[in-house]
Amino acid sequence: MPIKGALGYALSFRRDVDGGILSDNFDDESLDPAWTYEEGVAGNSGAEQNDRYEIVAAAESYAHIQRLMTTDNVVIIAKVQCAVKNQGVASWAGALGIWFNAYDWYALKLNTGGLVIVREYDANGTVTATNSTFSIAIGTWYWLKIVITSTQVLAYVSTSGITWTLLFTDTRAATWTINASTLVILGTGTEVSAASYPNLDWDNNYTSTGLNNTWYFDDLIVMRSEDIIAGLPDNWYFEVWTGGVLKATSQLSQYGQAILYLTSLENILPFDQILIYDENNVLIQTITNTADVWGGDKYEMDVE
Repeated sequence: MPIKGALGYALSFRRDVDGGILSDNFDDESLDPAWTYEEGVAGNSGAEQNDRYEIVAAAESYAHIQRLMTTDNVVIIAKVQCAVKNQGVASWAGALGIWFNAYDWYALKLNTGGLVIVREYDANGTVTATNSTFSIAIGTWYWLKIVITSTQVLAYVSTSGITWTLLFTDTRAATWTINASTLVILGTGTEVSAASYPNLDWDNNYTSTGLNNTWYFDDLIVMRSEDIIAGLPDNWYFEVWTGGVLKATSQLSQYGQAILYLTSLENILPFDQILIYDENNVLIQTITNTADVWGGDKYEMDVE
């Protein structure tokens, strides 16, 4: 690294390979092969069409898509809608969920029986379901967000994807560990324990199933729960901007790494600029992104 002075700093910006995010907007009429579709009743169906993923499932039956998600400390967002309700459901409602391991999972579901958002989780074979006070309507999109930190899991809902309502804050169970088998799930289903609804990753039906309901899913995104820029000198920091509006400011860099924690931000929006400042609050570089960056990434600054 050159001495700061006449030579200055030449900063190059790049996204680190470890900072990639998982996303799917379901707009190409063909389900990405990383997903697996599973169903428990003949006549259930799932299809990527009409710029979304559509599931028709008998009430109290499972039908969902799932894919691996092996990064810890993440924010998971998806749009969910009950498009057609023929029979109200709660535990088998359309959901965004993370399946940590056998009999350990966490989900937000559209309870169409009570017309509210329900938070349901399994902690080492014990299921807890709690209705929120957030009302829902049939035929309306809801953005569901699950934030996972080292100590907590937080559940949010939004009708815009911009302004969020915190529904639940839960202590992260010791058994909610993310490993090579952890899944993100969109759809219906449930599981409890080896003695009750024992099939893994929500592959269980109730003893009798009912009328068909139609569920829509869209715009899944999984991001880190923090932005990191590595390679910055100590006490430097960065800002993220969208449309000329400052969204957030990172902590001061320590040991060559500046961190912006996103879990404290209700509005996690794409941003289009990153501004780098030195320890004297002097603007060193403005980086403009040509595509939306949702945050939750790791970046590296190469100082030449």
